[in-house]
Order: sequence, then structure tokens, then C-alpha cells
Amino acid sequence: MDYPFRNTLTRVLLVLAVLALLTAIVWGQAGTGELTGLVSDPSGAVVPNTQVTLINSATGDKRTTVTTPAGVYRFSALPIVGTYTLEVSPKGFKAAKIANLVMSVGTTVTQDVKLELGAGTEEVTVEAGAEVVQTTESSLSQLVGRNIWQNMPLQVRNQNSFIELVAGAVPQDGSGTNRGAEVNGTRSGAGSYLVEGTDNNEQGQAGRGQISPFDKGGASTSISPDAIQEYRVITNSYSAEYGKGGGFITDTVLRSGTNSWHGSAFEYNRIQKLAAQDFFSNRSNIIDHLVRNQFGGSLGGPIVKDKTFWYGAGELHRVRYSNPYGPFTVTTQPYLDFVSSGGLQQWAEGTGPYAPGTTTPGVCIALTGSPCPGAFSLSNTFGPIAGTLLKSPAQHFPVSSAAVDCTADPTPCTGKGLFTGGLVYPVPVYGSLTLNDPQSFNEARWNLKVDHRFSDKDTINGVYLFQDGTYVEQYQGGNNSIGPANIQDGRGQNFGLTWSHTFNPTVLNTFRASYLRHRLDFPAPKGAFGVPGYYTIDGLAEDFGQY
Repeated sequence: MDYPFRNTLTRVLLVLAVLALLTAIVWGQAGTGELTGLVSDPSGAVVPNTQVTLINSATGDKRTTVTTPAGVYRFSALPIVGTYTLEVSPKGFKAAKIANLVMSVGTTVTQDVKLELGAGTEEVTVEAGAEVVQTTESSLSQLVGRNIWQNMPLQVRNQNSFIELVAGAVPQDGSGTNRGAEVNGTRSGAGSYLVEGTDNNEQGQAGRGQISPFDKGGASTSISPDAIQEYRVITNSYSAEYGKGGGFITDTVLRSGTNSWHGSAFEYNRIQKLAAQDFFSNRSNIIDHLVRNQFGGSLGGPIVKDKTFWYGAGELHRVRYSNPYGPFTVTTQPYLDFVSSGGLQQWAEGTGPYAPGTTTPGVCIALTGSPCPGAFSLSNTFGPIAGTLLKSPAQHFPVSSAAVDCTADPTPCTGKGLFTGGLVYPVPVYGSLTLNDPQSFNEARWNLKVDHRFSDKDTINGVYLFQDGTYVEQYQGGNNSIGPANIQDGRGQNFGLTWSHTFNPTVLNTFRASYLRHRLDFPAPKGAFGVPGYYTIDGLAEDFGQY
């Protein structure tokens, strides 16, 4: 009875052993960088089994490794924060120090060390070069550095706007999919979005469910640029560790705290007094309105020096604007008064002031030549559905108040229905209406990153992203062009955890786990419950329609 269990256990242990061996040769770079190089003597011969030390000047993090028999050293999963100093001091050679090494997300920096003969008490210090030639990878990528979003105007302050700066990228298509940029001929929505190596893809609507109507599509949660350290777009021949994206990969690294306190504060404001009026607004005597206010900041520093660090960023976005909306052909207020007073019934039946001989014969007289009292008794006022539509503040039932003399201009007074076509009403039925369509958007974004070093072998960092937004457009939430308010309410949250453990100078394991929650709701406006929707089959698509 024990043998089946032993066989199963043997298989499990064998699989774990294979995975453990693979750990030494699989180098996951998402969200981090790598440093490698060759250590050689003055003659060019490699120097094996030599200790190499790497120190981060911003956090005090210290790592050591040894060169392989081929004289190669490698440091993996390096945080993208501050600069690094590389130190090598083998016996019989002068100590070598290379300062100001800068890592970049998703890339391997190569820095060779050429030793000089001499005593170990002597030291040769070299400043790292500004440009790094990457010879160990075939992937093609472009780094979007902090100077880009610090010096360029970003109206919506969304990190995915940076993709369009990459060669081969074009803005998201004009077909309304809104799933992000198209890179190297791939369709919109073919990208994959990472934050600190964890997933940030919007899955519910395949990339088009962004919380802010101003954001580029693709990512689940938008990030404040003040929270970003590096943003790399990988477009070709990326390694299998990334997966998912068929067109491109974006790898975003958030800023980390250091032993020094640092932060920022900003406010961007735009008001209508500094903006021009729309041509159609001037024509309709409508005053445009535009206020955009973006403000926030960031702060980071040490919690425990050389051990625990934090960095947070937050910003608020407030937009208030309106545009001319129309013109639309809609029902007139004189016609509504005509119906509610019983005038429509009298006119249609040919009774009262609309008896035979009047200049505006109604339905019965026009079709039969004589009055038909009582035939239109149900038209003496509004029905319950029409009354509900007219009284509901959420429905925004549009009417025109323009006064028209039907004898002078019968066009707006002429019926267009199945039985009223060509008949002239005593009051104008249709009028033109242009509205000032107000829209508003409130958004909050918060980002937090915490790094902790338990020892030289174990480090951990956690990331939390939060985005909340509410967009309201006053008239476009129904079946018709003018209807109830369109409300879009969304919230996105990401939590990521990365643990790196060094088993020995040549074996390092990185474990990542993340949780993503995204919702985008379209709640009914207040007062809309119990109010029927309506839809007309004619070209007007407004009010009662023509038929």
C-alpha cells in the first residue's frame, strides 16, 4: 500500500528538482534590471572565482556574487532606484570601483572590469559611461524616461500616452474600440500592461473599460506620472517571461523611497477666460464653459534607514465643461399647451373654434369633410406615460419655446404623421433647439510602494494602485439624442507583492503575486426609476416623433 504513495512522492520531488535547476538559468526582468560583465586581467585573461560587490547608493542595499570559471559575474532582479557602485578587489590586483551605474527596467546592463596589477590597498575608481550597449538580448524596446513627462505637456496625465512616442506606434484607431495604441501593424488591444512585473490589463472589455473617459485604453488602472520611475515599451522579440501581448509590452516601474526624503507638488489649471468660444456657440448665443484642474504631489523616504522605504503619490482631477449640442428638431411648448388644454381634440374632431370653415381644418374635416365629435376623446390631454416623461427631471424632455406664426410660415406647423401628413396645425408642432451640454468628471489616483530588506538574501516590495472616477454627461444617457444623464462610475485597485531570495551567489529566485479588481458601472440618474424609455422610428428620434 505504501508503494503508490512513494512513486507519487518521487515524481513530485523530481519535478521540484527540475524547477529548482531551472531557477538558476531563467532570468525574469519584468519590473527590474540586470547587471553583468567580464572581469579580466591586464593581458585579457579572465579572472574566475572572484568576489564582486554591488552597492546601491540610495538605499544602502549590498549584494555579492562570484565570477564564473569564464570570469563572468551577474546581478539579477535589481531595483530601479538610485545608482549602483561595483567593487572588485582580488588578490594581486588593485581594487576596482565603478560608480554611478544606472539600471533600466527590462534590460541587462553590461559593465566589464579590467583589473590592474598592484596591491589591494590601492584603488582605481571609474565613472560608468552614460550610454549602455546591450549585447545580451535580441528584444527591441524604448525607454520613456522621467524627463519626457516632466518636460512635455500631458493633458490627461496617463502613462499609456507614452506608447505613441515609440517608433512604429500610431494612436488608437478611430473606430471607437478605444483599446489602446497600435504598434507595428498589430490591431488595437494587442498590448500587455505590467506594473512592477505584475498584471495591469483591463480584461472585462478587452481594454476599453478605462475608468477615465480621457484615458488611453488598454490598462486597468491609470497611474500618476509623478509615481513612475521608468516606463519601457518592448515591441519586438521579447522573451517568453512576458507573454500575453501580441503587439507590445509596457513595463512600468514605480518610484521607490531612499535614505533621503524627496517629493513633488503640482497644479495645472485651465479656465474658460483663457480659451476661445466655439463657432456654433457664438451662433446660438451660448457661452462655452471649460475648467480643468489637476493637482497633487508625491513624497517618499526611509521608514528604517537602509532597511525599509516608502514612496507615495496622489493626484485629483476635476473637469467642468460644456459644448453646444444640436441643433435638434423637437416638440414645441405651444404644442404641449395645445394638447393639455384640449385644443388637439377639438381641432382633430372639427369642433369648437375649429369647426368647418376655419383656415386650419383638422383630421376629420380633411379626411371626411365633416366633424366627428368624440372620435378623439382620448386626445384631450396627455396619457400617463407622456405625463411621466414630461414631469421627470431625469428625462430632460426637450421642447422648443420659439413662437411661430403658422399663417406666415406653415412649415413648422405642418403634420408629418400617417394621418396628419400635409395638415397644418393651429400651433407650431416642431421647432429647432440647441442646448449647452454640461459634462463633469471627478477623479482620484493614489499610488504607494513599500520596499523592505530583511537581509542581504531576502528583499520584498509591495505596490498598491487606486483609481476612482465619476463622469456625468447631462443628456446622452437614453435611447434618444436628448435624454437622461449618462453616468459612468468606476474604480480600479491593484496590489502586487514581489519577494526576491538569494540562495547563493549564482542562484536567485523571484516570487510575484498580484490582485487586480476593476469595475465600471453605469447607474441610472436620480429620478429615472419608473420612468419609461421611449424611441421614435423617424429621423427626428426626439420627443413624440413624427409618427
